[in-house]
Amino acid sequence: MFIISSDPRDALKAMRSDLGLDLTIVPDFHDQFATTFSRPESSSGTKPMVVIIDRHGLVRFKSIAKNDAARPTSAQLLAVLKELNVPPRR
Repeated sequence: MFIISSDPRDALKAMRSDLGLDLTIVPDFHDQFATTFSRPESSSGTKPMVVIIDRHGLVRFKSIAKNDAARPTSAQLLAVLKELNVPPRR
C-alpha cells in the first residue's frame, strides 16, 4: 500500500501518521498518475483526488473533490482500507 500525491511531502507524512498506517509516499509532482486516472482540470487548477487501488490493480475507491475541504475524511478512507483488509500500522 502506498500514497502517490503531488502534495508536499510534509503534508503527506502528517496524513500517514494521522491515519496510523505505514505507507510509502511516492511523489507525483508532474501529475502523471493523476492524468492516468483522468483527474479533471478546472480554471483554478487541479482538483483533489483520492484513488485506492487493491493489490490486484483494481480501483476500489475514487473521489474527485471540488476543493480540499470536500476531500474524503480520514474515517471514510479508513473504512475503505478496512474493507480491503489493510492492517493498521503496528
